[in-house]
Amino acid sequence: MLVSYVPSEKFRSELIKALGEPDRYEAVERFKSLYSTSDYFLLDDIQFLATSSKTNETLFNVFNELIKNNKQIIMTSDRFPEKLNGFEKRLISRFMSGLNVELKSLDQETSMNILRYKLASGEFEMDNDAQEYIASYYSDDVRKINSIINQIDFNIIQGVITSPVTLKQVEKILVNYDLISGQDITPSLIKNVVSKEYSTNVTVLEGKLRAQPYAFARQLAMKLCHELLKLNYTQIGMEFGGRDHSTVLHAIDKVDKTLKDDKNVTKIYKKIKKTLTKQG
Repeated sequence: MLVSYVPSEKFRSELIKALGEPDRYEAVERFKSLYSTSDYFLLDDIQFLATSSKTNETLFNVFNELIKNNKQIIMTSDRFPEKLNGFEKRLISRFMSGLNVELKSLDQETSMNILRYKLASGEFEMDNDAQEYIASYYSDDVRKINSIINQIDFNIIQGVITSPVTLKQVEKILVNYDLISGQDITPSLIKNVVSKEYSTNVTVLEGKLRAQPYAFARQLAMKLCHELLKLNYTQIGMEFGGRDHSTVLHAIDKVDKTLKDDKNVTKIYKKIKKTLTKQG
């Protein structure tokens, strides 16, 4: 059984590399064959593959080959297929033909079970109060739970704490390593925080309304996505209704200039950043 897990950026970069080869046609065919022969094809963050016609065409061909051979395709995105911008209609149709499921944050009970499973295979014990504390505050992210366990294990090896680990020790470690509870910073979180600050909603930020202060709120959110998440202009554009590269670049430049000249906007910008970094 052949399983292929491919982040969208890897898919794109490998295709670009193939297109740059001297034997371009053969290189692209080899690229398509690499993934179309998989038994399970997992493509992560497909929203970042939008806007490129060649990527759309190649992805469509890979999909057709996999479907024809009764292979399994699993994709992830930050939105449902019908809300994806920048893809051809035939691809959207392919995306919608399968089962669409929304993945939600873990509940506390599931987080507790995961934590106990990991502790059972580890080298240390933890009392119930400490387990409940971690499951309560970090139930939204398995990676955070893994990180906490690794930090605790490291502190035991260093002789800073001993097993069984107590609630007091866990609280101390989380403060020391700045593992603040809350949400990861995402484009959705940025849009939510900015829309609340400007008394509007996310739909307005993603839409075409040009009236102030909503247009500037949209530009401010784009700037934050670029600064805090390091998204490129194309990725940011897809988060804001499928806007193109030049529109995003103009928005960020405008915010940069405004921040230099307007102390009130600078104050708002810093306030939003502080809110986001506290939550992230």
